[in-house]
Amino acid sequence: GSGKTVHCKLLAGLLLPTGGDILLEGISLAKLPGSPARHVGYAFQEARLQAIGERVLDDCMFGPMNVGMGRREAEARAMEALRRCGLEERREAFVHTLSGGELRRLSIAGILALDPGIIILDEPFANLDLDGIRATLRVLLALRDEGKGIVVATHEIEKILAFADRLVILDQGAVREEGLPSEVLGLNLEGYGVRNPL
Repeated sequence: GSGKTVHCKLLAGLLLPTGGDILLEGISLAKLPGSPARHVGYAFQEARLQAIGERVLDDCMFGPMNVGMGRREAEARAMEALRRCGLEERREAFVHTLSGGELRRLSIAGILALDPGIIILDEPFANLDLDGIRATLRVLLALRDEGKGIVVATHEIEKILAFADRLVILDQGAVREEGLPSEVLGLNLEGYGVRNPL
């Protein structure tokens, strides 16, 4: 109820702000060329809702084809994205047969096929077992090391905290605290309904 999903959708261009503007490198997201998805990727909290294709490869190709890429380029991008997310061997599998962790990685692969500079994930660890969490973290850390901007909205901060550069606390739709994780963790997080992992 803090507003993190709405905030993420605004940052990804899926919702339009009623006031103000969303800027990417000083340019309004609404004025950037092409679809906002080419600049900012968004992974839904429920990965199953993001799956569109019947098979894994088709699902991963949907984004590139939807923004006008030819089939050959879309397939090449999708295959590379599936490889990076550890799903290349599952390319012909039916999406409904994937585990929760595989579905999460498929949602990330679909984003990677578009190659945006920023990736936003809403509760990426929800409903995942330890193996799914580890596999998702490996993908996120590899993307961070490649220079991708990553925003993770989660109330399970202990899963991502060691890798975070910034920690922002949202409460009732407003940023209440922001800074280096070590600074923000010293504040009264419980007052915002956030369990302090320390």
